[in-house]
Amino acid sequence: MDERGATPRWLGWTLALAGVGALCWALALWGADWRSFIAEHPRSGPAVFCVLMILLPLVGFPISAFYVFAGLTFAVPVALTAGGLALLVNMTLGYLLARTVWREPLRRRLEPRWPRLFALDRSACAQVTLLVRAVPGVPFTAQNYLLGVLGVPFGLYLAISWAVQAVFLTGVVLTVRGIMDRDGMQALWGGLAVLVIAVCLRLAYRRWKRRSI
Repeated sequence: MDERGATPRWLGWTLALAGVGALCWALALWGADWRSFIAEHPRSGPAVFCVLMILLPLVGFPISAFYVFAGLTFAVPVALTAGGLALLVNMTLGYLLARTVWREPLRRRLEPRWPRLFALDRSACAQVTLLVRAVPGVPFTAQNYLLGVLGVPFGLYLAISWAVQAVFLTGVVLTVRGIMDRDGMQALWGGLAVLVIAVCLRLAYRRWKRRSI
């Protein structure tokens, strides 16, 4: 497909996602109280939360806000189940969008400058996935799209990415729920889970940032 054929596709998807993001921000500014609605509907609430957690991070909403929300609103089993499922679907959609919509237009611009990024073997893909997840300050949404654009194998991408975020989800939910329920031990275990995964990712980042890809 040439540039003229590719441009409307990625531009259309980009504008559509930007529109979804603008609508969500407008609803938030107009006072949409999602927490009250979800808390007052114990049967449908987790499903609504799951849908929001799948869609909103696709347009840049911070994933950590959903972790805290889950801990504030649900019991631990419900929070981890709904959050884990939403992560799985969100990461899959983000990867597919990056691979099918933005990969080729971005590849034409990036590959001449960083050709080795688009010729990674499986071992290098695992390292890059961990490295991207460990880089401080890179938004969750950008991490998913970047790994999809680089063409990291889907199974490898999903296994590493979901495992890392599932630990963060568990840690935050346990910490918040422990504080809410005044359960110091539960809050402590949650904090330790977050600390351990943060330290491990930091060590991986420091180890691999010295290597050229």
